[in-house]
Amino acid sequence: MDREVLKKNAASIKKAVLKERDNIQSFLESLVNQNSFTFNKEGVGRVASILSGAMPAGFSHEEVDAGERFAVHHVFSRKGSGKKPVVLIGHMDTLWKPENPFKKMHEKGDKLIGPAVNDMKAGLAVIVWALRALDKCGLLGEIPVMVVFNSDEEVGSVDSKKIFSGLEDIAAGLVYEGGGEGGTVVTKRVGITDYALEIEGVAAHAGLYYGPKGSALLEMAHRLIWLESLNRGRNELSVNAGIAEGGLATNIVPGNAKCNFEIRFWDEKELERIERLIESGIKNPVVEGCKLKFLKGKHRPPLTRGQREKALFRLVAETASMLNLHVAEEYRNGGSDASWLSGIGVPSIDGLGPVGDLDRTEQEYILKETLFERIELTANLLLVPGLYSV
Repeated sequence: MDREVLKKNAASIKKAVLKERDNIQSFLESLVNQNSFTFNKEGVGRVASILSGAMPAGFSHEEVDAGERFAVHHVFSRKGSGKKPVVLIGHMDTLWKPENPFKKMHEKGDKLIGPAVNDMKAGLAVIVWALRALDKCGLLGEIPVMVVFNSDEEVGSVDSKKIFSGLEDIAAGLVYEGGGEGGTVVTKRVGITDYALEIEGVAAHAGLYYGPKGSALLEMAHRLIWLESLNRGRNELSVNAGIAEGGLATNIVPGNAKCNFEIRFWDEKELERIERLIESGIKNPVVEGCKLKFLKGKHRPPLTRGQREKALFRLVAETASMLNLHVAEEYRNGGSDASWLSGIGVPSIDGLGPVGDLDRTEQEYILKETLFERIELTANLLLVPGLYSV
């Protein structure tokens, strides 16, 4: 497909999006005004119904059971003509609890403000309406595309990662978390792993105890300082001890304590080095009589930036340039579903949703015009032949 054809298609897509601006905004409002806290299964299900009802015809639709804790995940797919498909990913769940004061979406100046509008209801709207725009223009045709709407991303995609781990035969992954200031998209993300440090001390009555105490809490105090000393800055590796608990009463020498912490990292090998350091360090308790156990929990790999990822970004940037839009690269210190694809070798890019900020505050917003711009960007990107052979 030559550049003149792409420009002609871009003009058709722009016209289709312009015609639907009010409908697109109303669609986004219906998503934002429906609470979909991760554990509000009914609310997440309603968001899924809104999305499913708006998807263009011609997609097969699979509902993937997520057990008792989470709402059903939804996978839409459309076969193409001999090409590997591209997958578009957005999560339906949010961190806004139903019992929180829940304000509806409203417009203020150049912004659309509302709970989860940036993280990531607007990204969901981009996915649906980019496909609808292509369909309305008669351009959806033989495009091989898959869409995943999952329901548990905010808790680490603990169930839906089973979907992503089976997508090795995908050409590229496009993820619709919010874009950053100045029109950025995300080409690199940290990995995140959760851990626990369990400490067993020697319990005793404080009033009857003589000499050194085998206090699990005292050992923990030393270990908290030690863990935090492993920090090397957000651009290298960060450690955060977030929960510490232990002891039974003020008159009992604590026999047990536990600390939960996370490590954010850019390189798996560096993570492995730190894990070995911790495992070695706990073999020698500071407090006599204590024993320590190091436990690994949820693990999300980093979104890496290799040659194929660089090529994918160039396609996005060139498509944006054709539309007189600007995109730049951003490295983000938080996790997303792009990491699962990166972990199995699928080139991926994130932050393709509208530009916004102030997530999880009452001022969470997107810039209104970027909603329509990112719809056009995605629709045009899906027409670029090179996308299917990055």
